[in-house]
Amino acid sequence: ESVVMGFEEDAIGNYWTRYRQKDDLAHCVEKTMDGYIEHLDTRNFAIKAGLMKAIMFDPAIATCEDFDFFLRLRTRSSSRIRFAPFVKIKHYHDASAKELFMTQYSRAFAVEKILEAHRQNPEIRRYLADNKMGSSLTTKGFLLFPFWIARQIVESPIRATYAIIAESAWKFGVLAAAMRPGRPA
Repeated sequence: ESVVMGFEEDAIGNYWTRYRQKDDLAHCVEKTMDGYIEHLDTRNFAIKAGLMKAIMFDPAIATCEDFDFFLRLRTRSSSRIRFAPFVKIKHYHDASAKELFMTQYSRAFAVEKILEAHRQNPEIRRYLADNKMGSSLTTKGFLLFPFWIARQIVESPIRATYAIIAESAWKFGVLAAAMRPGRPA
């Protein structure tokens, strides 16, 4: 394999970190088919040196640089990413509501700017069309947001606070990125 991605263990274990861990795992499982994942989290990954040198991280991007790297990997290489969830590292997730909000906001802002830079690429457009990543970012997604909040409260009142803060921050980050021209910070 040219690229292998492992997973992580929650190093803190409080309310916020447990739900972040569960969401991260659910996202990875959703993106995995036949042992390969359509996602790259560089907290725990290995890549052949030649491939890394050919793609490299963009030094102008400070947040979600792994997402930009993943998009460029998709277009510049036929390599697939093997998911090895049993290979784990300890990871310190956001341990408070404020940290969660700030991280989600900055990630959403950066992801939107990265997507803006890559939208002209036909391979990236196909990936985005097949990916529900942007579904909550549509006008329909924003209009349905109050109903989504109500559903979260009814389905899982304990998890609802986490989910509402995380999704609200993501939406605010996307809106902020849409209103500010330029590259991600």
